[in-house]
Amino acid sequence: MNRIITILLAGFETSLPIGTISIAVLAIFLSYFVWHQYGCPRISCINSYAGDWSRKRARQAFLERGQQLLAEGAKRYGDEPFRIITTLGERIILPKSCIHWVEGHSDLDHQAQVAEEFMGAYPGFEGIGAFNDPNRFVIDLVKKKMSSLTAPMLSTFYEEAIAVLDEEFGDSNEFRRIDWAVICSRLTSRISAAIFAGGILAKDPRWQNVTQTYTSNLFQACRALRAWPAPLRPIVVWYLKECKVCRDQIAEARKILAEHQFGTAERDTAFTWMDPRADPVIVQLALAAGALHTTSQLLNQALLDLAYAASDGQSVVDQLQKEFGTCLEASGGKILPSTLPKMNIMEACIKETQRLKPQTLTNLDRLALKAVVLPNGVRVPKGTMISVNQATMWDADTWGEDALVWDPMRWFEPGTTELGRERLVNSSDRHFAFGKGRFICPGRLLVNGELKVALGVILDGWEVRLCKEDYEEAKKKGRGRVDWVPFGFEMLADGRAGVEVRRR
Repeated sequence: MNRIITILLAGFETSLPIGTISIAVLAIFLSYFVWHQYGCPRISCINSYAGDWSRKRARQAFLERGQQLLAEGAKRYGDEPFRIITTLGERIILPKSCIHWVEGHSDLDHQAQVAEEFMGAYPGFEGIGAFNDPNRFVIDLVKKKMSSLTAPMLSTFYEEAIAVLDEEFGDSNEFRRIDWAVICSRLTSRISAAIFAGGILAKDPRWQNVTQTYTSNLFQACRALRAWPAPLRPIVVWYLKECKVCRDQIAEARKILAEHQFGTAERDTAFTWMDPRADPVIVQLALAAGALHTTSQLLNQALLDLAYAASDGQSVVDQLQKEFGTCLEASGGKILPSTLPKMNIMEACIKETQRLKPQTLTNLDRLALKAVVLPNGVRVPKGTMISVNQATMWDADTWGEDALVWDPMRWFEPGTTELGRERLVNSSDRHFAFGKGRFICPGRLLVNGELKVALGVILDGWEVRLCKEDYEEAKKKGRGRVDWVPFGFEMLADGRAGVEVRRR
């Protein structure tokens, strides 16, 4: 309590007695906890515990057993919604039967949900808040200018991937272990930055540091700020060190871009495509926040799955190498827009990886813009967070007995080498990792291009495999892949998995 009062009084003059302020602060806390503890009593909570007023136990259970809690909730409540307490607040989880209800509801908003849950209205968090900007500077930029993968864009992807991988993977004819998680992050950042900000900034280590760390720092700042009652956040945001880090990074980004004159010398970048009214610094950080982590995670896991397949002697890696080589030869050694649709095996591999490890265990995350009535008749108030359980993507009822096994061939039409209608950038009721409806991921076409090029360059230039001990450990589980690591709702690629490479 003393710490709270100190923060409240810092920098302000007041004639109110300290006792009066203490009572006021206590009232704020009590109102906050009561509202959150009993805000939606008609919907059961899967991780609410007696005496857990601070919700410390609930949050810890969420971080350690998020997937199990979702499974328990689905088993216990069937086709009914339930609540779960997360580190970022409370959320209502809906069953898969509600997919179309969520998808089409005009009073449920995804961009507002992101801005609200990740504190987009606070200073330092502008990179997240930009996604809910009524001017739609970031959303329209991605949808209208960056979704059509042009030949110059793909050429940039290809050249940057080769440059990074030549440096990181090397030319040794002997297998050597690499830190794939770190390299993957750098590779994704470099490829993306070359389009977002141009080749000069993409190679600037200061810019790389800001764009790679801003998102993770945002998440840490969000958790720190979320620990305080909402009425106090406009004050404490100025005192929390985690929030200051984000503000400092925005200032650093402004300094770097000023030195580069906002990259206007380079064409075919977000600088030349964005609305002239937009803040170029915030747009760049928003692009980084919205793309780097998710793209890097998918690329990371995709290569781990292919490294497992190579260690297991599966033919799919040889097929991918031949496919990429054939595509390059047909296009004169270049990656063209017409090249990507021909990479069918690569597309199937990426889509299968994404099926088994989407970014999170839930999807179709929404914020209720006004009070809404759920399909079961329960009315929930404005501001309620809603998500759909994504377990259908690896559910045996949907996919069969091998639902947990990595098998890219399931995406081909039976007995053919043609992909079915469910392409990587498409969404369906059984695979909606990119979302659905009007809030489907606007950058999914960009992801499609980046991953196909990056994986193609890797497999064309190097042999990859898992370290022996990691392969043997994964083999015991019988899923044909390297398991991901759970953290709350997040599904993280295992950064400890050992990958070995050698030049082909």
